[in-house]
Amino acid sequence: MEIVKILRSQELRWPDTCAYCGQTMHAYAESKHSTISGVNPLLSTYTRSFVTVSYPVCKLHRRLGGFNGFLSHQSFVDLFVGFLFLPILLVLPLLAVPLLRDHVLMPLLMLLWCAYPFAVFFMKMRMPVRVVACDQTTASIGFSSDDYGRRFRELNQPVERKFPPFQKL
Repeated sequence: MEIVKILRSQELRWPDTCAYCGQTMHAYAESKHSTISGVNPLLSTYTRSFVTVSYPVCKLHRRLGGFNGFLSHQSFVDLFVGFLFLPILLVLPLLAVPLLRDHVLMPLLMLLWCAYPFAVFFMKMRMPVRVVACDQTTASIGFSSDDYGRRFRELNQPVERKFPPFQKL
């Protein structure tokens, strides 16, 4: 995975190709990253900041990029709630069929509960562009394609922090 560190204030320049397949770009998809800070357990409050990166996609991958943008925005709390309730909601229509309640319902529910975390993990790992880390001034963007990451790096020079030499007082 190619990781490029950029300034959050700089405007990003992208290669003119799809981040998934390298075809001609047609639209933009989003990858989001949230950071939680300023947690106050006494008042049950916290501060959440978001970083959104828009990257180019082709016609074929436009909807997949939109779904990955939705998935990247979900926090672990949202995914845990989905883990608890989504399989139940998917199985509810089967409750209307009396003969399928015992023999099909429970194995299907268990299968969905086991498959959900793996499906979410697999989809998050397949995202072509994602924000790996960020702070107040910089963000690190990870690319699943090393070639696409190198082309992005050439268009946006990475941030290199230069510290002055140590001086004795």
